[in-house]
Amino acid sequence: MTLEQAGALVGDVVMKASTRAFKIDFTEDLGNFSIVPQGDVDSTSFVSTLNIVKAKINKTILGFQNAAAGRKMFFIVEDENGTYYLMGNKKRGCTFVAGGDGNVTGTTASDRNQASVQFTYRSKGAYVYEGDVEDLLQEQE
Repeated sequence: MTLEQAGALVGDVVMKASTRAFKIDFTEDLGNFSIVPQGDVDSTSFVSTLNIVKAKINKTILGFQNAAAGRKMFFIVEDENGTYYLMGNKKRGCTFVAGGDGNVTGTTASDRNQASVQFTYRSKGAYVYEGDVEDLLQEQE
């Protein structure tokens, strides 16, 4: 096995019938993604974290937070180089966690009105996702 093969997650995400995937676009100044090793020498794992910041609190971002709370979710995150990473799997989804600033209106006119959401996913390895992305976004009939 090569190092490239050891860092690749090959295969497609398959969702249950009646479920749907959605696309969220944001720029690097309004969100970020990280994969950080954790643990001891003989028990290393990885924590993936996705932070999304939405300028101006609105019904859509609050609805997204309500839908995500307590649910088993997955994200396929694309970086600026067009590389994809998968957060979540069949056994363990990524988790909506308390993090960032939450939903804040600010106290002065110069403060930002924004919503921040954070998701984490723990896994045994760090991988690039090489499966299908576009077909997941098509609504099934």
